Amino acid sequence: MKTLALTTAASLALVGAAQAATVLDDFSGGVTAINHPDGNLNSGVYTDITNVAYGTAEDGGGFLKITDGGFTNGIYVIFESAIPADGIYAVELELTVVQTANDNTNIDLYEIGAVVNGVHRDAAGKLAALSAANAGTGMVSVDTEPRVSLGPITVTTSGFTAAAGDNLLVAFSTDLTSGDFNGNTGWWNGSHVEIDDIKLVAVPEPASLAMLALGGLALVRRSA
Repeated sequence: MKTLALTTAASLALVGAAQAATVLDDFSGGVTAINHPDGNLNSGVYTDITNVAYGTAEDGGGFLKITDGGFTNGIYVIFESAIPADGIYAVELELTVVQTANDNTNIDLYEIGAVVNGVHRDAAGKLAALSAANAGTGMVSVDTEPRVSLGPITVTTSGFTAAAGDNLLVAFSTDLTSGDFNGNTGWWNGSHVEIDDIKLVAVPEPASLAMLALGGLALVRRSA
């Protein structure tokens, strides 16, 4: 029984180490943002996903507060040299959706996407549609129907492959997949989204998990 307990503890410790997180932004230093895309932005600056989106990235007091006029919406940020080593990763963060009681308020879905080596666009450009099927892209969609407030909850994108030193673009919108950034929403009318503790999480490869399980099983059998 002791061997089994120790094996289980060791296995959990190894899995935990494989899933160790790197903090990309915890907003303890505030929020740096501009209103429209710019091809020359620095790392960690939040800006609109397109120049026809009228979102605002604000310092909510220890978190990122995203407000918007509704319909075309979205904010993105690029973290330069964010990937510490070759591997499979996901983006994890705390999400809160705050909706007002106004019947016209409508945030039906909220999406977070990550793109390896995504690039800034100029003032006339817009972020390309994101898809989890594309290499180097991770996505997560959070259903907020029927227009209710939600969170805070921890959300994690699907996994993506990246190399040491790669940049990472992280985007937020009700619609990251159509290319128009105007789906799943109406007038926000005071509603807003809160983002906190953006982290890069290492995802264990299936082969590593299988070997870990086999090693634990072998120890258990030897103790029997």
